[in-house]
Order: sequence, then structure tokens, then C-alpha cells
Amino acid sequence: MDDPVIIQEMLGGPEYGVDILYSKNERLLGFTAKRKLAMRAGETDKAVTVAPDRFAEIVGRIARNLPHRGNLDCDFLERDGELCLLELNPRFGGGYPLTHAAGAPMARWVLEELTGRPLSARPDDWTDGLVMLRYDEAVFVSREDAGLARADAAQAMMMKQEGR
Repeated sequence: MDDPVIIQEMLGGPEYGVDILYSKNERLLGFTAKRKLAMRAGETDKAVTVAPDRFAEIVGRIARNLPHRGNLDCDFLERDGELCLLELNPRFGGGYPLTHAAGAPMARWVLEELTGRPLSARPDDWTDGLVMLRYDEAVFVSREDAGLARADAAQAMMMKQEGR
């Protein structure tokens, strides 16, 4: 085949994000879970932390079978009550601010562990039901402060030179 194509089943349903924290020795330290309520441009725009119970088994399987250090950002879709793993990203994902605000400052824990200090909080002690809402803010400035006055002058000069 000259133009190979991958065809995948389209999954629909609630989407979840799970942040798994591994130790420097590739041991599971803990995890948080959130339901993604709204996405925009691939980023979590609105989410709520959810109880970890239903994710414990699958997180345990991932941790036992996938050696890692630091944070592992995992995305799941739920279909007919079953969690389907979409992707694993070895980084802090776009929903991490919610994990941090819910009482699981994993970035701090990575640094604490690497420097030999005890973790400043228990990885299983975070707030369920905390909502994160992102928003855009409009900012208003003058044309001069935005640098548009010079751009307008340059454009006018070019148009004059072109005889328009």
C-alpha cells in the first residue's frame, strides 16, 4: 500500500485524566484522578477531581508493568462502565494544576524525593470534588502600547510607495 492508513474505533463517553507519581526507584508513590468536563485545543479547560477507587486496579497494573520515574499523565475514556486507556505521557499534563491544587503537589514531591527529603504530604491525601475552571481574559491597551501605531505607519508608507 502506497499510502498506509490507520483506522481506529471511535470511542465516546466521559474522559478522565490520572496523574501517577513514581519514585526515583520506579515504585508507585500515589495517583490522583479527575474527570475532564471540557477540553479546548487539547488542553483541559474544566475538570473535577474524582474518588480514586475505580482507578486503583488499572493504575496498579500500569505501575507494575511500566517502569517509570516521576509523573505519568494518563488519559482514559469510559465506555459502558469500562475504562479504556487512551494514552500515556511521561510529563505533567495540562490538568496538573488541578492535581496540585487538590493537595497533591507532585512536582514538589519529585524534588523532595530527589533531594532525599521526606514527602511534605501523603500522596493519598488529596481533595475529591475540587473543580478547576480555566478562562480567557480580555486585556485592553492603547494602539501605541500594543505597538500598532508603528505598524500602521509602516503599512501606510508601503502602500504609498506602491501607489495605492
